[in-house]
Amino acid sequence: MNLEILGGIMEGEVLDASAVEKISNLPGKKELQSMVLQGMFGPVSDFAKAMDDLFTEMHGLVEALEKKGGAGAA
Repeated sequence: MNLEILGGIMEGEVLDASAVEKISNLPGKKELQSMVLQGMFGPVSDFAKAMDDLFTEMHGLVEALEKKGGAGAA
């Protein structure tokens, strides 16, 4: 025997079966919090990674210049 949802009530409002199904497919509280935090801190994290990559590349260039003999060795 399957349970068939015909409708529901939420905050005093009567919902039909399609509205109940839409609500059942919404993400949970923890998922929504995660989405908000990702939206807030994602760009900051991307910027930090880009800066780290830049400094790593600059460090490699400085080491290559040292091995070559300094700035006046050209």
